[in-house]
Amino acid sequence: MLHLLKTLLYSGNVTNLLLFLLAFLYGAATFVEHQYGVAIARQYFYNNPLIFILLFLAVVNLCGVLIKRKYIRIRKMGMLLFHVAFLFILAGAWITHCWSYEGIMHIREGEHADMIYLSDNRNEIHQVPFSVKLNNFAIHRYPGSQSPSSYESDLLISSKGESRREILSMNKVIHEQGFRLYQSSYDPDEQGTVLIVNYDPVGAAVSYLGYFLMFAGILWILLSKGSRFGYLRAELKKITTVVMLCWGLSPLFSGSLLSAQERYDQTHLQNEIDRFIPSVEHADKFGELIVQCNSGRTEPVNTYASKLLRKIYRENSFEGYRAEQVMLGLILYPDYWNQIALIAQDNAAIHELLGTSGTHIPYYALFDQNGDYKLQRIVEQVYKKSNKERSKLDKDLLKLDERLNIVYALQQGDYLALFPLEKERTGRWFSPGEDLSSFGGKDSMFVSKIFPWYLSELDRGIQQGEWKQADEIVGMLSTYQKAKSTPGLIDEGKIKAELLYNRMNIFGRSAIFYLAFSTFLLLFSLLGLMTPHSIFSFLIKGSCFAVLLVFITQTAGIALRWYISGQAPWSNAYESMVYVGWSAVFAGLFFMRRSPLTFGLAGLLAGFILLVSNFNFMDPEITPLVPVLKSPWLMFHVAVIMASYGFFGMSFLLSLFSMSASLSSRSNRFRHKLKELRLMNELSLIIGLCLLSAGTFLGAIWANESWGRYWGWDPKEVWALVTMLVYAFVTHSHRIRGLKSDFAFNTMTLLAFASVLMTYFGVNYYLSGLHSYGKTDTPAILNLIYAIYGAILILIAAAFRKKEKHDEEVTSFVDENNAALSRMQRQI
Repeated sequence: MLHLLKTLLYSGNVTNLLLFLLAFLYGAATFVEHQYGVAIARQYFYNNPLIFILLFLAVVNLCGVLIKRKYIRIRKMGMLLFHVAFLFILAGAWITHCWSYEGIMHIREGEHADMIYLSDNRNEIHQVPFSVKLNNFAIHRYPGSQSPSSYESDLLISSKGESRREILSMNKVIHEQGFRLYQSSYDPDEQGTVLIVNYDPVGAAVSYLGYFLMFAGILWILLSKGSRFGYLRAELKKITTVVMLCWGLSPLFSGSLLSAQERYDQTHLQNEIDRFIPSVEHADKFGELIVQCNSGRTEPVNTYASKLLRKIYRENSFEGYRAEQVMLGLILYPDYWNQIALIAQDNAAIHELLGTSGTHIPYYALFDQNGDYKLQRIVEQVYKKSNKERSKLDKDLLKLDERLNIVYALQQGDYLALFPLEKERTGRWFSPGEDLSSFGGKDSMFVSKIFPWYLSELDRGIQQGEWKQADEIVGMLSTYQKAKSTPGLIDEGKIKAELLYNRMNIFGRSAIFYLAFSTFLLLFSLLGLMTPHSIFSFLIKGSCFAVLLVFITQTAGIALRWYISGQAPWSNAYESMVYVGWSAVFAGLFFMRRSPLTFGLAGLLAGFILLVSNFNFMDPEITPLVPVLKSPWLMFHVAVIMASYGFFGMSFLLSLFSMSASLSSRSNRFRHKLKELRLMNELSLIIGLCLLSAGTFLGAIWANESWGRYWGWDPKEVWALVTMLVYAFVTHSHRIRGLKSDFAFNTMTLLAFASVLMTYFGVNYYLSGLHSYGKTDTPAILNLIYAIYGAILILIAAAFRKKEKHDEEVTSFVDENNAALSRMQRQI
């Protein structure tokens, strides 16, 4: 009995089983929360005593395994530190849960407060050993916008007979006698502030010690020869790398797939549009003007026009015409453009209501013969519903209504804020169609006359081909903007950089080149494996160099976007996709010299990710950060986690390739290469798990420094934890007897990547929470994931059948040899 108990308490297999079980339960909890609410999820999952028991058993098992396997050695110190770190983190969380407390402090301007309302019981009041006076509360907004850039509380803190002034803002914490004060929210009239007051001196110290030990352990693991990572590196060096050679190929370009009638119709349409649209050269000049958008960002018209066209038409261009050309055409010739099928609409139910069809409809199709808006009453009813009550049809109606309003506002001159008002307090800019009475003197004359004059000269340019006067008016507008805007608001260097960035389309082109060069690299590598030839070496190196050039170009694009926006470019869905693609190739660089095939797979993954990021459901708009994201922790937290996705993605493709190659009749010819890929796969998984662990707990530090809690069981947080547990199971599976084979490892790696996809996409589109940035209707292209995993399951089944057949053949061969040996022995 004692032996059985020790086996259960000190077994790595039991630990892995507990990890898998916890991952399943936590993942299930997010769906329960989405369906039934937070309270139910907390009651039956997050705060369930059974979960605590499972965690306790996992801790006991972990301690037993560390002792049993003698991790208390210098060679194993990295693994010891990494695993012990989790014990400290859990201990800190338990101390915080049992002995810390937190409350809300509400203060009006000019008033004092020394009481907090405890968060777990709003009826209980607790006095703190200091008082806080609110001198002033202020919201700083982005110029010309209602979007807050930051909010600050000017406080006077009195304690032990002394007073000091502090400015409290989001992401800036005030410490006082073991308490921490955070900016939480404010009163609707902006005359009062709401603070979070947190007391957790011991739990925070223990947790932070755990974080430090974890980061130290990660570095030790990656650098030490005594870790599993060091062992895999040593094994990789022992394998003789097959010399891979190349065979030159040229890209093939197919002809147009359009029929003769379709080409005629397209040419006819373009010839007609040419009479109602400005030239490319003038549109470029107009695109260099500055405009202020609703978010308060000042940007080139080139950027703004593309953003509006994406909202209206869901593409960056229309029939080969640039967004600035379409914008000016809409403003100047509304009667013509309102007959063009420009507004995106593909909902069959809405088509039935309007009597239309296709993927796009004209503006006039939304109005009846009397000029009344056909969807007016329906849209009004939809707006009365809450977000949860709105169906997909309701959401599509609202999107269509938004597109209609954009077109209408542009044509009324109300959606093109070109005119800065000198010394305007909020920094707001004005559109030509707005009330311009705030302008005085010569400025009033200029802003009221310049745009109508410009439109008349624009019309003359289109009809007669004379653009000199229209170009000069654009120059006048540019001069006025620079002279009258708030100092520092227009950065000419950034404007030029943004125009360059827009015209180069770095990430869209990088996607194409990644796919092309990586495909060549993979093909050359496979040919080199099957038919070694000296010419392949040169061509493989050339392909590697080409992929590396694309990577450098993408890196330059990320740096350029960072410079333009002034913030780390991974704060929204589009930017994070671009960064994950970059991370995949970065991961491949670690193995480029030893395995160009691996580098090719990484480039292929990056190309696919960038291709998806440039589809119309991803918005590439540069947007200002909300106050809570204005923290250096954002840069580190997101960057590290997204980098882990790159390594996991590369492991996914390595397993996919290895499993596919195992089905080949020639698999025995490159079994050494498959062994090499297995080792690189494990190395990639360990790096990915280390990065994910570090990134997740960097997020915990950020959360604690921003609003006083490490963990809130938000779905994104939970699925990050689930992914950690899943990959912890995979990376420890080599110690489980039935899971040591290449087939088992590849199967687990392929299935484990689904947790990454759920963390990244699923939470955004299927669940809800604080981290669900860019939450919208599920894009149809994401259904491709289901198709891919359907194919993967078929692949796994085929590989399993082949493995079973191979095992039977081996067993039969062994049995026959044993029988023959027995016969020989009898004869002797």
